[in-house]
Amino acid sequence: MTAAADPRTAALEHHAARLRDSLGLFGGDRWASVGAGVALSIAPGTPRAIANVVVYERPARLIGALASIAQAYREAHVGEWAVWVPEWDGVARAGLAARRYVRRELVRAMVLDLSEREPRERGGGWRRGSADELAALNDVTYALASGGLLGTVTVPDRGRIYVAVEEGSAVSALCAIDSADGLECGINMVATPPRSRRRGHARRLLDVALDEASQRGCRSARLQASPVGVPLYERAGFRSEFNYELYHPKEMQ
Repeated sequence: MTAAADPRTAALEHHAARLRDSLGLFGGDRWASVGAGVALSIAPGTPRAIANVVVYERPARLIGALASIAQAYREAHVGEWAVWVPEWDGVARAGLAARRYVRRELVRAMVLDLSEREPRERGGGWRRGSADELAALNDVTYALASGGLLGTVTVPDRGRIYVAVEEGSAVSALCAIDSADGLECGINMVATPPRSRRRGHARRLLDVALDEASQRGCRSARLQASPVGVPLYERAGFRSEFNYELYHPKEMQ
């Protein structure tokens, strides 16, 4: 089966586009090319490999570009990055392993057909939020260093931040970013600190964001979920498409 005939190719292209949109949260479009079909985002102010990612079209070109990728990140003073590898790409996995890259995370690519979704009762307890609120809640939720994302997050023109509120305090947040053609919505940076979980905050925000996306004319929604988040999204109607395996240079461990 050729790449053009492979149904996985379209799903991969959609998720790569939504991933690229989401990186606009970290200061705009900072993509660099290191060869045909290999691109990396560079966000020096962002901790860990949250926004410093490598995507590619063909594994052979990726492997051939690894030295240039490392040099580009060193010149930008970025100490950590990740290569996002679709689970079926054994060639890339083998090539990365041979060059001392290790798999450290697994991310589930998921999609929801908004035409099949019934609107839900929104209720209260939420409002539009700010970039700093989104950053602060992600810092706490994912145990980033104090102030790790503060000052690095901006809201793209097509983005909307939603915040759940309890007793006057922000307790959960997410960002929704529409595709350039307005037909798809990407859900990004969903964060609920441990002390505020199991109260329905993230689900409430997700319902509001999806309802509004549908009203704007979006036909589908996509996201990339951690293993912990998958059950929440499945209950909301998302279905799995494939897994990304995130590979990091071994010396970064």
